[in-house]
Amino acid sequence: MISLKKDIRFHSNEVRIVHYYRFEGASNPEYTSIIYIIECNNGEKGTLVDGFDTTTETDNFMLNVKNQE
Repeated sequence: MISLKKDIRFHSNEVRIVHYYRFEGASNPEYTSIIYIIECNNGEKGTLVDGFDTTTETDNFMLNVKNQE
C-alpha cells in the first residue's frame, strides 16, 4: 500500500483495519464492494475501496492486515 500524501510504502503488517462497510449490488448481491477505514503504524489514516467479486492483489494484501474491529 502506498500513501499518496507522503509517497510512503506500507506492508500489510504496518496497516490495521479500524472499521469496514460492505455494500451489495442493488440488482445483484454478488456485486459487492467493501470500504475499509485503515490506520498505518505511523498514525496516517485513510480509506481503501475494494470490489469483492474477484481476487486481486488488494484482496491478498488485506487478508494479511490486522482487523481491529
